[in-house]
Amino acid sequence: MIWQDIALLAVGCINVIFLIPTLRSKFKPPLETSVPLTLTTIVKALVLYTLELYASSGIYIVSTVLWSILVYQKWKLKAEAKSIDNDGDQAGNGPNNTN
Repeated sequence: MIWQDIALLAVGCINVIFLIPTLRSKFKPPLETSVPLTLTTIVKALVLYTLELYASSGIYIVSTVLWSILVYQKWKLKAEAKSIDNDGDQAGNGPNNTN
């Protein structure tokens, strides 16, 4: 393992550690943030793999998985909020209720 692999592995580990509280929090980053970060992180992992920096590539794959989970969590929260809004509108509790 060369020093660049070790350095990038350390940085990747720090990124993963700092993502854990976000995964556990009820507040999630917007999809406009998490989707591009997911895509760019997998690109980083693939580039590192082609450079034979396997440890770094592995930690960036882990980071990609965590960002993917955040995308799913945010998407699910948005879907639930939309469902609740639609249920409220159907029950006559929506903003256009004239009762």
